[in-house]
Amino acid sequence: MTHDKDRLAGLVRQMAQVHEEEHVKISQITGKVLLIISDALFTLTRENPRFRAPDSILQLKDSHGRMTRAEANAFLCACFLEYRSEKTDVWDNVAYFTEEILNKTEKLWHEIVYHTREGWDDRFFDYNLHPEPKIHARLYQIATLMVRFYAGDGRQIWTGYEDDPETVYKRLLLLRIPRSTACLVIGTLKDLGYVHGPFDIVGDIVDS
Repeated sequence: MTHDKDRLAGLVRQMAQVHEEEHVKISQITGKVLLIISDALFTLTRENPRFRAPDSILQLKDSHGRMTRAEANAFLCACFLEYRSEKTDVWDNVAYFTEEILNKTEKLWHEIVYHTREGWDDRFFDYNLHPEPKIHARLYQIATLMVRFYAGDGRQIWTGYEDDPETVYKRLLLLRIPRSTACLVIGTLKDLGYVHGPFDIVGDIVDS
């Protein structure tokens, strides 16, 4: 890496000395610079998963018709973290958390409640799931309720209620999440084809 930095610095110095009409030389130097940068990016994405594109666990539009337990839990976790996330890519954060930090991706909620509440709060910076400590802390409460009501399997929220989005909405509210977040989950499930039927509550909440 140090060698590449030296080469790049040398090329930048060369470029600064090239006359603007020396198009061939400019093209040659630019090509060398781009090659160094592309090699560095390839190495970064290969060696550091934090810089990879999100893996298939969250790419649900390419799903095989039914979410796995791991996919459903990661999907819900990202939806819950969308609240006040601003520019933070919570989907990428959840992908990294579930695939690189947890021991068992399919037991996301159990893995969270294996912490004490204080222990979970202390991992705010380590896990880097959300920019606000309050939302990070709330995920622990959600995980506790997910395990209590749905055995830690997010699919249980909508399985058997695919044609009744209002019931799915009520089952989501058992997790004590904001109504707008519940509507986000319902809307996404409808878009992906997992839930069907009218859902008028969305309009009421958006309007309010």
